[in-house]
Parts: sequence; C-alpha cells; structure tokens
Amino acid sequence: HGRTGVAAPVASVDTMVEDAKKRWAARGMPGQVGFLMIQNYGDENGYVSLYRAGSDRVALVGQAIHYKLSTGALLYEEPANSAVESIAEFLTGLHLQHFEHWMLRWLYVIGGLMGCACIATGFIFFIQKRAKKHAQVNTSGAAIVDALAVVMVPGMVLASVAMLLANRLLAADLPFKGDFEKYVFCGAWLHSFVHAVWRSKINSTLELNPAWREQCFAAAFIALMAVLANWVTTGDHLIQTLFVEPYYAVAGVDAMLVLTSVVGFLVAQRLRVVGTEKQKLEQGRFVYE
Repeated sequence: HGRTGVAAPVASVDTMVEDAKKRWAARGMPGQVGFLMIQNYGDENGYVSLYRAGSDRVALVGQAIHYKLSTGALLYEEPANSAVESIAEFLTGLHLQHFEHWMLRWLYVIGGLMGCACIATGFIFFIQKRAKKHAQVNTSGAAIVDALAVVMVPGMVLASVAMLLANRLLAADLPFKGDFEKYVFCGAWLHSFVHAVWRSKINSTLELNPAWREQCFAAAFIALMAVLANWVTTGDHLIQTLFVEPYYAVAGVDAMLVLTSVVGFLVAQRLRVVGTEKQKLEQGRFVYE
C-alpha cells in the first residue's frame, strides 16, 4: 500500500516483536526475528513486517506477520505452508545454506564438490567414448560437447575468479558496481565459450582440447591476482587476517583463491604433460625414449 499523506503515530515495535515470537511458538516454531521491515513510516498506511529467522533449520522459513505501524494491531499472519511449499522452502534453504549447523554446511559443500567432479568426469567419458568415431565420420558432435565441458568446468571457475578480481579493482563507491561485476562474470564466461569452441576446431583428433589446459592456467593466474589485489587495495593478507587481526571471512576467501590457483596450475601442468606424452605415442617415439 502507498502513503496516504496522513500523519500517524508509531506504536512500540518491541511489542510487535514479542507478539510475533509468541505466535511462532504457538505454531510449534519458536524462534527469533530474522528480518524486520517498516513501510510508510509515520503514515496512516504504515505497517511492520516481521519474518522469522531460519538459521535453526534447513528450510528457509519466513512465517511473516504484519502489523499496523500506528496501533500495533495484527494485519495478516501467513498461514501454514502446503506440502509443496514446504518442499520448496527446504530446497531453497538447502541451496542458500542459511542454517547454522557447521558440520552439515561442510558436508553440503563437500557433496557439491563431489557432484561437480561427477559432472566433469561424465563430460570427459562422453567425449572420449565418441571422439574417434565422430572424427572418422567427420561430425562435430563430440567437439561441441568438449567445448561445452570446458565452459562448464574450468570456464565457470575462470568467470567466478574474474568477478572476484573485478570486485577488488572497481571503486567501492562506483554506481551500479554489482551490475558491473555481473557483466565481468558473463563476459569472462562468454570468452571462455568462444575460446573453447575455437580451440576445439583445431583439435581434429579430439584427444585433448588445449582449452582445458589454457583455461585452467588462466583461472589459476586470475585467482592469484585476486588475492594480490585484495592485499593491495585493503591491506588484508592471509597472515594479517589469520593471526594479526583475525578476520576469518576474508581469510577463507583468500585461502580458497590460493588453493584454486595452486590446483589450477597443477592441473594445467599435468594436462601439458599428458598432451606431450600422447603426441610422442602418436609419433612412435615414446617407447624408445
């Protein structure tokens, strides 16, 4: 509802908070306020919306209760969810990880990484199983899947670390900074796709697309640059944020970027060695060296 232009007093918000807690407890969901929003402050149409904190459970519950700002009278209380809505809230909460259970959060992260590994290896198995056959009949099916695999695995990492680097390089007070970071992510991902398609075209045997190695190296380099950029722009580095003035949120991001950089460089080096060995095998030189 919009403003009426009629001034009105403001009732005690604390009283509304206590009433909301009692109502949540009566529904078997005792908890704290996670989000409070006031609309049309000081106006006759002013109202307060209270949302229950969902950090004590996986499901992203809201259980919103709305009060009239001028009197504190109850305007509307969201009814109990249907089965479909409850499932949707559970899946949303699982995705956003607002719950506080640290072990469950880490198990979820590890499970996500294992799922990514399954997707990546599934791409590779698909390509290797069909590569030679597609090359013989001069079709580009495996090459297309190979390019998409590059985009979805190292390309996604590359775009993510590019966005983090942009976050450090763009001025903090830049208007629409968040939008520019999104543009950087999408632009980097698009470049990853173009590069993967271009490199897959020259890979006639489809044995090893050079884009895998090159994008792993690029992602590793950009991740390292993001760590250095954070150090230069804020003065925060791992020693500072871990031991001198502990700031574990920043330290965790930097540590994961360093790990990403190390793993990226190692994978790129390994792919270079594998590619060299395959070339030697194709030329009949590997057995004699």
